Amino acid sequence: MKAFIFLLPIFFALCFASPLEKPTKLEKCSGENPSNAKNPKSKAVEFKIEALATHPLAAIGAIGASSDTKNGKKFTFNYITENGNQKIELDEQLLMDHIRDGTDWALTNGLIMPWKFSCPFCHEKLNMAQLVPFSLFPSPFPRELFQQAMDVQKALNLLYFRAARDFGFLKEMHRDELKTNPSFKEQVDFLESMNRDGIRQPLTLFCQRADYMTHESFAENNVKKVELKQVEVNTGPIGGFGTSSRVTALHRRFLTMLGVDASPSVVPENFTDTMMGQALYRAWLQFGDREAAIIFLHSSRQDPRFIESRQVQHELERISKGQIKCIFLTLSKAINRLKLDPNNFSLILDDKFVVAVALHRYSSATRAELMFSREIVRRSTAIQGTYFLLMAHTKRMQQIFTKSGVVERFFGAPGEAQMVTAIRNVLTKSWSIGQGDEEADEILRKVKMNSERYVMKWNECGAGRRGPDIFFGADILRKLDNMTSAERNNFIIMEKLRPTVVNNHFVRPDTKPLLNVEVTPELGVFGCLLGNMVDGTVLQHFGNASQMKTKLASEDEGGIWNGKSVYDSPYLV
Repeated sequence: MKAFIFLLPIFFALCFASPLEKPTKLEKCSGENPSNAKNPKSKAVEFKIEALATHPLAAIGAIGASSDTKNGKKFTFNYITENGNQKIELDEQLLMDHIRDGTDWALTNGLIMPWKFSCPFCHEKLNMAQLVPFSLFPSPFPRELFQQAMDVQKALNLLYFRAARDFGFLKEMHRDELKTNPSFKEQVDFLESMNRDGIRQPLTLFCQRADYMTHESFAENNVKKVELKQVEVNTGPIGGFGTSSRVTALHRRFLTMLGVDASPSVVPENFTDTMMGQALYRAWLQFGDREAAIIFLHSSRQDPRFIESRQVQHELERISKGQIKCIFLTLSKAINRLKLDPNNFSLILDDKFVVAVALHRYSSATRAELMFSREIVRRSTAIQGTYFLLMAHTKRMQQIFTKSGVVERFFGAPGEAQMVTAIRNVLTKSWSIGQGDEEADEILRKVKMNSERYVMKWNECGAGRRGPDIFFGADILRKLDNMTSAERNNFIIMEKLRPTVVNNHFVRPDTKPLLNVEVTPELGVFGCLLGNMVDGTVLQHFGNASQMKTKLASEDEGGIWNGKSVYDSPYLV
């Protein structure tokens, strides 16, 4: 038994190393034309981004190429910027050396995620980790669109904070879903009871991530243009707080080693874990009890976000100079360790410590765990993300915000008109298809004529639903054919974005790297807000942090865990 445990680290080291051995055959993943794969004299195959007439730069992407030489295959990566080209040229051996080096850097600098490993001889689940999938180089992204995404985040924080305070409006906007979605109705009924009991902690700390893609379209004069368009806005147990800053550091290191400009002007500074640590520290100070603790609630230690939460904790310890007690609890353990004081509704840990801040980082829970979280944690005086955000962050509200006058409802103060404009400029066209909706028949007719131009999304992702949350192309039509008009209340239709295609190399655990593949980046911008739910005042905004997840261009929907996406960072062009 002891020998088995002792040999485990060696076993996993070999697992990490094996995918990065020099491949004997690169095949399609090298970027070469399969028909010329065996021809040593074949020309370089380049994936190019065409110049955009309305864009001030020569191109908004990178050219990736592979070519055969006497010494083997050569890979070229070229950032095209307004200050000239930044060229990376590596032969096959050097490229694989950089991939190995990047993997080692990732493993030694916390660019990892939990890996579920079952040990039949162990009394407890082993805590194992594996490599986070990442791109070898940062993907090019238009500078002005990146800045647009960063600039609008404060307005989006305010929009969702203010919407979460308007419970009556949120209920009215979801009236049809409440008739057909029992799980969602149960959650709203709980919010009703919280509302009747009164808000026991006026302060809320919530964080969200707005995700964007570039979108290519044509203006009236038939000139191609590239815009920034919003994919979705997420809150709750969002990922990226610990990973994103480390990917940026990895990419900056690589570019510097290769003699390519990696200054903050092209690879933006990015400290997502620091931003989150600062937000937690400010909330803890605002609570006013120096002996109070901060708790991180997770489904299990194998939760994909568990290591990221630890990385945030380490930043919080640095910022607070170790003043704060940080306790990690799985929901199953929390049931026995947390209690609600019946007199003042304080959340008490182990009958010793008051909880100042509760960070909900779980994405799944048993029925008993969910009820405990609602009845004990949510009803306490601990500062946490307000549960009313549940209704503000649905896909239904994302669609409602595109309607005339809705965003304006929450920005009536003098000088806030520019915030409305900034938000409206990034919203993606979307439509309701519910029973009785005036626009439903027209948009459904268009979808049936050309389903490839649209996406159908479930309104409450993860809210008690089993099965796919998003549908593309012919799957939309098949799903619609099997739905009643009332069931359509639980879905919306969105315009399918046409993102700019660039090139990169994918490094992933347990498999060989994908070299010089066509990809589409998705930019995520983080923002946190500490505010008062009773009077609507904002104590502080936290921002200036981002992440990029990049998927294979051939895939409709990406995913870190299914191998179709990797963590990335932007190179501004």
